Amino acid sequence: MVVWIVLSLLAIIMVFYYKHRKKPVRSFLLGSISGIAALFVVNGVTSGVLAINYATLAISAILGIPGVATVAIFNQIF
Repeated sequence: MVVWIVLSLLAIIMVFYYKHRKKPVRSFLLGSISGIAALFVVNGVTSGVLAINYATLAISAILGIPGVATVAIFNQIF
């Protein structure tokens, strides 16, 4: 439950960020697609150590590549 609340807050922050970009829709799509692609690449390289579930897909779609890097680091730490 807490994960979805945090993801909702991050989504609101990213909406404000993309709203102030010159091309907001293009920036959002590029960030989301690159984040999801990076999640699948990291999952393939690490042989499935990084799980693909609703939370990791949401994080990668909302935050992009930095979100995937954060998930991978937290996966190694915890």
